[in-house]
Amino acid sequence: ACSELLVQNGRVVGAAALHTPSGEPVALFAKSTIVAAGGAGSLYYPHTDCMPSVIGDSYGLALQAGAELVDMEQVQYLPFGITHPSALLGAPCGEPVVAGPFGRLLNRRGEVVLENIMPMTRAQVARAIVEEIGRGGATEHGGLLLDLRPNLESPAAEFFVGALRKAGGPILSVVRKAYGRKAADLEEPWDVLPSAHYNMGGIKTDEWCRSSLGALYACGQAQGGVMGGNRLGSTSLTEIFVFGKRAGRTAAREARSREYAEETRARESLEKLDALPGSRGTHRPIHLKRALQRLMWERVGPLRAAAGLENALAEIETLEEQAQDLQISEIRRCNAEVADAVELPHMLAAARAIAVSALERTESRGAHVR
Repeated sequence: ACSELLVQNGRVVGAAALHTPSGEPVALFAKSTIVAAGGAGSLYYPHTDCMPSVIGDSYGLALQAGAELVDMEQVQYLPFGITHPSALLGAPCGEPVVAGPFGRLLNRRGEVVLENIMPMTRAQVARAIVEEIGRGGATEHGGLLLDLRPNLESPAAEFFVGALRKAGGPILSVVRKAYGRKAADLEEPWDVLPSAHYNMGGIKTDEWCRSSLGALYACGQAQGGVMGGNRLGSTSLTEIFVFGKRAGRTAAREARSREYAEETRARESLEKLDALPGSRGTHRPIHLKRALQRLMWERVGPLRAAAGLENALAEIETLEEQAQDLQISEIRRCNAEVADAVELPHMLAAARAIAVSALERTESRGAHVR
């Protein structure tokens, strides 16, 4: 778990981190540093298909060091995620194309909310879902119903149904686990809700992955500006090869002209990490993380309003204050509370960046919907 980037004379010279298995703080010195720690989907847990470690540390680390971020309001949501059981909440069950030519979204009363879904973008469909939920149309599980049965009833959809059954194994497997065989056979509607998936924003770089801070580079979801306001499905798989290669080559080439920093530069950072176990404060780190995640989903989620964003920023400020007063067990080896305490400042910084950017952009654009 990386706690901070080490900066000396305007350039990044390495990082301070916690070796979680042993509980030992470590300093990693480098002539070039690449941030490739992914996006921030788990800021919206449990409404995400991302792993728990995808918490925005790319952005928190960069901000703390003094680097610029860009497009942070642009958060992409897959429109169709599982709503229940709770163990599968957020698991992805499809893109707009999964609706097929005749699929439709229904509210709890069976009324049609959206048709002709297949050619729409993720953001458009996610917006339609959350707007109808806001109007009181949610099912008992909090989502809408994706009804694919009309595809079974029309010969014009025969090719789509065959293709989905042949190539949609992972999606149908999740649906079968959550909703049963009939749903996986498209014979019963799926209860769906948007799920946080991808961050188009991130660390601002030039075309060779250099950030605004010396000796710091970024690629993958850590890097912002590559995808613009919205990402087409699977393009990030190309992006990570193109910009991963560029970041690595640029960082390696430019490292030749640099020297390592003095080890004393990391002393204060390591002392802070060493002092975390046994902290006698008031707030458990995991409780603050969960409060932040609920706040982000409710106020900075797929559909945003000025009042909600302002409220979110006020709540984030409160959480930032509480994060200075943590209660952590004394165990050193494999202490999840210490890892949570290291992650929490990054999550708060990333959340603030998203909320501030979302408040500043008053129009709907890309994946950002006001």
